[in-house]
Amino acid sequence: MFLFYFLLVGMNVDFQVDRDANTTPYVIVNYSVPYSDLIFQKEDSVFEARYLVSLVLKKGNFQLGGRSEKKQILVSEYKKTLSDDFYQKGSLKIEVPEENIEVILMISDKNSNRVWSRSRKLKISKLKPTDIGSIRWLSNPSKEVITERDTIKIMVNIFSFEKGGTHLKFYFKDSGRKIYFERDTTLYGKKNHSVEISIPADRFEEDSYDFVAEVNNVNKKDIIKDFITFTVWKPFFKSKRYFERVEQMQYITTSNEEDRLLNAKVDEREKIWNEIWESKDPTPEDRVNEFLIEYFERVDFANKNFSQGSFFEGWRTDRGKVYIILGPPDYVVEESFSIDQNPYQIWYYYHKGYELIFVQRYLTGDYQLQNPPPEVW
Repeated sequence: MFLFYFLLVGMNVDFQVDRDANTTPYVIVNYSVPYSDLIFQKEDSVFEARYLVSLVLKKGNFQLGGRSEKKQILVSEYKKTLSDDFYQKGSLKIEVPEENIEVILMISDKNSNRVWSRSRKLKISKLKPTDIGSIRWLSNPSKEVITERDTIKIMVNIFSFEKGGTHLKFYFKDSGRKIYFERDTTLYGKKNHSVEISIPADRFEEDSYDFVAEVNNVNKKDIIKDFITFTVWKPFFKSKRYFERVEQMQYITTSNEEDRLLNAKVDEREKIWNEIWESKDPTPEDRVNEFLIEYFERVDFANKNFSQGSFFEGWRTDRGKVYIILGPPDYVVEESFSIDQNPYQIWYYYHKGYELIFVQRYLTGDYQLQNPPPEVW
C-alpha cells in the first residue's frame, strides 16, 4: 500500500513528442490516476467511476485543436475504490505543428465535477537531414522506476535522409556525471529507425539519471544530441526515501517512535511503520489511512512551494511547518517590498482565530513566523 503512495501519489502525466514514418510530429500524453482520487457510485453489484479525459492544443490564447474520450471504471470491491494501489492508465495522441505550443491534459470526474489539469509548453522544431525524431519513455508516466521490480524501457526514433549510414551512440549518466552502459552502432538502409533499449532497473543504484542519445551521419561530424531524465528507487523500505520520510514525520512522532523507525532492521521497518501509522489512523476500520496520505501531501506541497530563498527544504521552513501542522490557511494577505517595510504574509485560520504573520527579514524569499501558535512551537 505505502510503496505506490510514496512514489506515485496523485495523477501522473508524461508529455512526449513522437513522429510517424512521414515525420509528422505528435504529442503523446500518458497518464495514470489512482482510484482513490475518483468518486465511485454503486450501480447494482459494482462500483462505477466515470471521467472525461481531454487534450487541448494551444498557441498563445488560441486553441489549435483538441480531443476527448469518455472513460469508465467498474470495480466489484469497495475497498479498491479507496486505494492508492490501483490506477487507471491511459494515453491520448494529437498531431501538432512545428512551432511553439502548449499542450493541456484535463481529467474531469463526472461523479464529483472535480477537475485535474497538467500542461506543458513544447517547442517542435523542424527535422535536420539526420536527426533524433524522439526519445520515448515506455515505462510508467511518473518516470520513476523501482529496483527489484521494474524494467527501464526507452525507444529512440531516428530519421536520416542522407547517403551513408547513421551512427548512434547512447548512454546513461548519473547525478555525479558517471556514464553507464555506453553503446554505439551504425544503422543502414532505412530513412526511419526505431531502437528500443531495455535494461532491468536493478542494474542501477538509487539516483537521478539522464539517458542520452547522439546521432550523426557517418560522413559528417555534426552531432545531434537529446536526452530524457528519470529516477531509480529501491523498494521503499530499503530506500533512502524511507529515512527522508521518517525525518519528515518529526512534527507528529515522539522521540521513541522516531528512534524505532530509524533503528529498525530492514526486514522490521514495514511492520513498525504500519504500527505507528495505524495508531494515528482516524478511521482504522477502512483500508486507507487518510491521515498518512494528507500528511505527506502537505509535506510535498511545502517542499515545492516554500523552499525558495531558504537554506532548508520547504517542510523545515516556518511556513512549511505551519502548513503541515495546521493545513492550508483559510485566507492569505500578501504585501510585497516597500521602502518602509519588508515583504510579509498574513495567514488567517478563522476556525482557530489565528492571524499568523510571516516576514521576509533578510529579503531572500524566506519568511519567518512572528507569532507562533501553541500547536507549532
